Amino acid sequence: MRWRILCQELFAAQEITLDFSAPNKTAAIEYALKLDVYVITLKQLIRVKPC
Repeated sequence: MRWRILCQELFAAQEITLDFSAPNKTAAIEYALKLDVYVITLKQLIRVKPC
């Protein structure tokens, strides 16, 4: 599954978007906790094919 994290660096007000792959939500949360950033949101990316 693809995931997107919206986060901020610890000592800056700059927002960063990170996309990554993880097999499930628990693994995505574990990955997010290992980063040296303040995580704002963690969302699953769903791809929709255009008609």
